[in-house]
Amino acid sequence: MPGIIVSNGIPASQTAIIANETGEFIVAHDVPVMDLEPGTIIIKTAAVALNPVDTKMIGDFSTPGAILGNDCAGTIVAIDPQVKAPLKIGDRVCGSADGMNRLRPSGGAFAEYVSCLGDLVMKIPDDMSFEEAAPIGTAVASAVLSVFYSAKVPGTLAKPTKAPQWVLVNGGSSSTGTMALQLIKLAGFRPIATCSPKNFALAKSYGAEKVFDYRSATCAQDIREYTKNTLEFIIDCITVEATMKLCYQAMGRAGGNYTALEPPPEAQHTRKAIKHDWILATATTGRSCSWPEPYGRPGDPLIRAFAEDFAVQTQVVFSEGKLKPHPARVLKVCSMGRGVVDREDRDSELPSTEARAVGHNIGINSTDYSTRGQAPNLNILTDLYTPMPPNSAWPAGDIRAARAAQANMKALAPEVKRWTCFRQALRSLLPFSLEAKYKVLRFKGDFLEDWVTQRFRQHGCWTYANDSRLDPSIFTAEPALIQAVLATHFSDWGLGASRANAVGPLLGPGVFTSDGPIWQHSRAVLRPQFARDLISDLKHTQRHVQQLFKAMPLGDDGWTQTTDLLPLILRFTLDVSTQYFVGESMESQSKDNSVLERAFKDANAGVQLRLKVGPFVRLASTKSFREACRTWAEYGTHFVEHAARLRDTSGSSPEEEKERAKYSFLRGLAASTDNNTTLMRDLTIQLLFAGEDTSASLLSFTLRCLAHHAGSYAHLRAEVIAKFGTKSTPAAPITFTSLKECEHLQNVLKETLRLYPPIPFNTREALKDTVLPVGGGKDGKSPCVVAKGTVVKYSVYVMQRRMDLWGSDATQWKPDRWVGRRAGWEYLPFNGGPRICMGQQFALTEAAYALVRICQNYDSIECTMPEDEISTRFATALFPKLGVPIRMHWASA
Repeated sequence: MPGIIVSNGIPASQTAIIANETGEFIVAHDVPVMDLEPGTIIIKTAAVALNPVDTKMIGDFSTPGAILGNDCAGTIVAIDPQVKAPLKIGDRVCGSADGMNRLRPSGGAFAEYVSCLGDLVMKIPDDMSFEEAAPIGTAVASAVLSVFYSAKVPGTLAKPTKAPQWVLVNGGSSSTGTMALQLIKLAGFRPIATCSPKNFALAKSYGAEKVFDYRSATCAQDIREYTKNTLEFIIDCITVEATMKLCYQAMGRAGGNYTALEPPPEAQHTRKAIKHDWILATATTGRSCSWPEPYGRPGDPLIRAFAEDFAVQTQVVFSEGKLKPHPARVLKVCSMGRGVVDREDRDSELPSTEARAVGHNIGINSTDYSTRGQAPNLNILTDLYTPMPPNSAWPAGDIRAARAAQANMKALAPEVKRWTCFRQALRSLLPFSLEAKYKVLRFKGDFLEDWVTQRFRQHGCWTYANDSRLDPSIFTAEPALIQAVLATHFSDWGLGASRANAVGPLLGPGVFTSDGPIWQHSRAVLRPQFARDLISDLKHTQRHVQQLFKAMPLGDDGWTQTTDLLPLILRFTLDVSTQYFVGESMESQSKDNSVLERAFKDANAGVQLRLKVGPFVRLASTKSFREACRTWAEYGTHFVEHAARLRDTSGSSPEEEKERAKYSFLRGLAASTDNNTTLMRDLTIQLLFAGEDTSASLLSFTLRCLAHHAGSYAHLRAEVIAKFGTKSTPAAPITFTSLKECEHLQNVLKETLRLYPPIPFNTREALKDTVLPVGGGKDGKSPCVVAKGTVVKYSVYVMQRRMDLWGSDATQWKPDRWVGRRAGWEYLPFNGGPRICMGQQFALTEAAYALVRICQNYDSIECTMPEDEISTRFATALFPKLGVPIRMHWASA
């Protein structure tokens, strides 16, 4: 295989989903891996996405032996020298492949290794999961082609228009629709959309200025009135006769450009002043497509050149967090060992067809989708009872066998659970796990090490269960099981009532407490607020670092005199968080904010107690916790209302504009929540707690570890001075990018997060009867049926200290273990899957910046209370139990 490849090579064959001679889909295990062609890369897939175009690949579109699928995300393992994009081996990327193409049968995405054009893929931001990124490729390609190539709107991402015009996206809540809305807005235009009322909020969260109900009899008239009958650009993401008719009626009196994602029905081309066209996302490759007419077409190098130019522009906004992914459901594919993402396209209420593709131990039931523009709604079943041999299939269109298997699974679930049960814990002497709850409440030692870890040691396995009928639980530290719960079986699991009951009174509904639409909406609202320009703005962090240094007075010998830095670190992170998220710092290092600090401590203590008692949370509602919740609610409401007053005031003096700029985060929330002050308050409080806890936890443990390892601190300080200079002679500015380039600094943070993850113990509740791929049987490797309501309690703290995963020195702090290492699901300091922490880059950047400044200002660090192990305590985050008893020596230069 020519080109640049990884040292251990790429296999000649792989597992993939292909078409057989009768047009059925099968899972095959001997499919050739695509050769590395000029200008291409090879991606080892971590997730693939189901796309509306995949529904067409049955029958005439199928090519025997060709791989299905177009969208994927994964890690680069090979790069051809002709690739111009700044890519390297190991980069996380997403893109669009060449599925079911007779001219390139091994070019599809539903495989272990995928070939993509290197100049058309996009690097995935660090805070985005593979599952979130997988559906983006084709949707972005379709949006870019339709808006900028076919409709020819007069602007680009690199050069936004200075004369904004309206652009209508019909089907604005579809996957291509949400991408188009964002790109249109980024190019300086005014996006408007149609969709059903239930998806109005979704479309607005992706940038729609105004949304119209396409079912309304007056929809076209309403659009003409809103646009003053001047609409010139329409993108039709649905493309049937009814939608084309609606779009033609909505177009302004002078006509304009209408672009469809399917061949438009010529009978509806009723206005000569309208230029109609349609696009096919695969055209961006510049290659010929072998699909039947009218989809098949010769390659066009001009479209390829256009796509490469726009890929550069798209990568910029994607990296900056300005282009967010479409909501998706995560499904599982056991035979390939990869996640499958089903894009949740809305508003396609069209005639349905049915199809089935089955492979070894897999059934894919595709129902309720149309051959015209609707994404398939797939449910994946695991056949535990009659495993099928490789390369076998049920006939396309026959779903009776799938329904029978599903019914059989439900009927046999008790028996299956009996022989694939989890290794059971010892029975409690008291009912409802009361004995265990009592022991937890009374326990005074290191809970994670002496209780949680010790239980795994006692059972001699990494997954076990209790026998409580009131609180059925599975305890695990197994990467494959955690991956299933957080990613590949994501739709089967939620936070459940226990999380909401424990922290809901403090944080309210949102990303940390809710499931379903509330979680999706909250995440969609918050994600743009973590754009890279926010993370990269370090001027406020610099000021608060200086305040931190001032709070640590020096003795005559040049050593700091503070006995415990933890309170100062908590104030530092709280000041930074309030500065960024509510526009005003608490200035807790210099002002008396004892009421809010006390409320913070009482809230943490209350949450810790409520998490321990589980279903008996009503018994743990203390007066101090209730008062803390009220204090934080009043604090959040104050800033939300203040930002609203600034928004509503008239005038634009420099002082007023400067004051408004301070509250840009809250104003962004207001725009995304339709000024829902309660939701804004709840989301703000959630961000403040998460921002303070995560950053303070990471910085506290890092300083403790560096104080115990003088050699590592010396190494880190040498790297910092070489990169940024000393405090008196700075050599280079400290930026988001330059911090990422400091290898030992990043390894120090990774190793600290491995041993001391901010959230060391988490839970998920089964929303329905489901199957976990491992954890059952005598060896813990068999699958297991799990009943609805069962809670999985997973500990990344235990998992990240397992010697079989990390070596015999797993419990030791060794940053150099990360040299040349890329971790998988055995390393989850910020969770994983669709619920991966949005603010991880904010926390990492804040901690990294503080460490650089500490290294520039202090030449030595040591612990004032030496101990062999750093004990911990856990409430809303993990902290050193004995604080941060260190001192630092002021550098002379």
